[in-house]
Order: sequence, then C-alpha cells, then structure tokens
Amino acid sequence: MGLLPCLLRNSHRLVWIHPFLDGNGRVSRLVLDGAISSCGISGYGLWNISRGLARSVEAYKENLRHADMLRQGQYDGKGDLSAGALRSFVEYMLTIAEDQIDYMSSLLKMDGLTTRLENYVAFANKRMLGIEELPKGSAQIFKHLLIHGESQRGSMAQVIGAGERTTTKVVQELLKRDFLSTPSPKGPIHLRFPAHMASYVFPDLMPVLSINKTIPAKRKAGRPSKASI
Repeated sequence: MGLLPCLLRNSHRLVWIHPFLDGNGRVSRLVLDGAISSCGISGYGLWNISRGLARSVEAYKENLRHADMLRQGQYDGKGDLSAGALRSFVEYMLTIAEDQIDYMSSLLKMDGLTTRLENYVAFANKRMLGIEELPKGSAQIFKHLLIHGESQRGSMAQVIGAGERTTTKVVQELLKRDFLSTPSPKGPIHLRFPAHMASYVFPDLMPVLSINKTIPAKRKAGRPSKASI
C-alpha cells in the first residue's frame, strides 16, 4: 500500500474509533492534513483534500458509513469489518485528491493566471470591482512579480516603461494598497493577493469579496493586512 492510501486508511480508522463526543470528522481531517503535510507529499498545501470533501459532503458521509460495514463473506478480509468497503473509501478519497490536484494545476497555469491578473486590473480601472482605479503599469508589475517572485524597485521602471519618479509613485501606491509587500523600506518587492483580488484571480477557490472604494491606511512595510492571504 502506498503512503497516501495508508494515511487515508488511518484517517478512516480514527473516525471509526470515535474518540470524542463531537467533532470526530473535523479532527480526523485535521490529522490527515497534518500527516500529509509532514510526509512531504508533493504540492500539498497548494491542493487540499478537505476542500474536495467539502464539495461532496453526502458522498463523503456515505463512504464513511460503508467503510464501517461488517465483513461480507470469507473473501472480504480477515477482520470483523469489510475490507472491500474500506478499499472503496480509500479509492473515493484518492479520487477526491486527484480531482483537487487537477483543479489546482489548471488554476495555476501561468497563461491563465496572467490573463486573470490583466482582466482584474482592467475591470478595476473600469470601476467594475468596487475598488479604486489602479495606477498605470500595475498589470505589468503584477505579471513580472508573478513570474520572477521578487524584484528590486529600480527594475520596475523598465517593466512599465516609465521614468524613475513615476515608477516610484506607482510602487508606493501598490504597497500602500497591499498589492505588494517588501521586507524593508528599500528592499525588494513581492506580489501579494488581497482577498478581493484573490477571489477574482482564483475563482471558486476564494469567496467572492468586494470592498469599499477607499484606500486602506498605510502600514509598516511587509506587515500583512487582515484581508490578505
């Protein structure tokens, strides 16, 4: 049995033991998330099995109930419970995991991601998203940082094709509005995703949010806002 099927089997058995009066399902999913993360299974955190279960609650409960089925004849395992039913539960959970991996893989494809960033800026500038208009060059900065991870502020002038003074104003505005972060006043900049931006750029992953047409008060560089991820 592979690592992930083994973890899934143990997750079900934790529910079967039923150690708490309430919250056994939630605890088992937390334990499963922690176990998968600690085992270093590739990409976990970007994809999450609990999200998939939340999208098929009734099927999840049904598979849990069936995994408690008594042994069905002499060829159905060696214990008191049905080995076939437990196998079906594990196969169901693997299907959910595969679905979430495929979903996040499609969501994070660079061409689609950059297109959604461009559309976000375009719609914001048409006042269609309930936020203040973004400064000219925002889309180019977002795409550049998405690809490169971080950049020095001075390199942004070449990215947006503007002078140093204009570029500084653009960067400062995006920092103030939590679209960028930096570890220090003169340090490199990174792309951030405020909640209202994340709900558009990552559809069906983040809840759809809108904000008032106000700019949040300026915070210390690099300090995360409550509405950011």
